[in-house]
Amino acid sequence: MRGITVFCGGVRHLSFVLWSAASGGRIRPWLSGQAGYNPIPIRGALHYTRQQDFIMKLHESKTAGANLFTAHGAGYVEINRVRHQGSLVVSADSITPWPPASFEALEETHFAQLLALQPELVIFGSGSTLRFPHPRLSAALTNAGIGVEVMDTSAACRTYNILLAEDRRVVAALLGS
Repeated sequence: MRGITVFCGGVRHLSFVLWSAASGGRIRPWLSGQAGYNPIPIRGALHYTRQQDFIMKLHESKTAGANLFTAHGAGYVEINRVRHQGSLVVSADSITPWPPASFEALEETHFAQLLALQPELVIFGSGSTLRFPHPRLSAALTNAGIGVEVMDTSAACRTYNILLAEDRRVVAALLGS
């Protein structure tokens, strides 16, 4: 049988096996010499009733068809296995060039144009090094109640993928190097 094994520390040698769809997708526990733990399957989660309750929930990824970063490196990013260079604005359903060619070329209008995408959060990738833009540049976003996070481009790519998997309305604004 094929499956995914998840080892959980801190619960006395407890591990879970999620069996393949061929076996009905059941979640089955392995308990290593621990008596008294009674797993109760509830809607895809296992609940253990003892002094230390343990809950494990599995969720299906909802990123199919969305723009995900599949690689990044010096001067490029890959989105859905397609290589892109230069400054970009990336959302779940669009990839567009972004006018600023460098950090020094950033203007207020560059951030203001991101309002049209109606994100709840903008992740600004500043290139290979972390650089913070002046707060007046992103004032249009913060005044509209949109969060702005600043990080280097590698971290921005990873964070964007995680937030998109959580079904958040996130936009990555990345400077090309």
